[in-house]
Amino acid sequence: MNYAIGYALNGNDLMTNFPINKLKIKQKDLDGKKRRDLAAQVWRSCVDLAIQDVIDNSDTFELPIIKRDAEIYIKGTSGEDFIKGR
Repeated sequence: MNYAIGYALNGNDLMTNFPINKLKIKQKDLDGKKRRDLAAQVWRSCVDLAIQDVIDNSDTFELPIIKRDAEIYIKGTSGEDFIKGR
């Protein structure tokens, strides 16, 4: 998907190169789900927890990227700055 602000992916798109065969869970234990869907669901839960922690505690979450720095944080905005940004 291409949005005006950039690109979007879903969890399964991000799991394309994930080594599913290394998961030590058998297909019969997944109740009909695919292992790739399970990996995507776990990843999504981790992202949700990180974002919720940033929101609730005003923390900064540093993303584990090798060559660059990447962070998720919240900067409070109100008044005229909020109106302009919105």
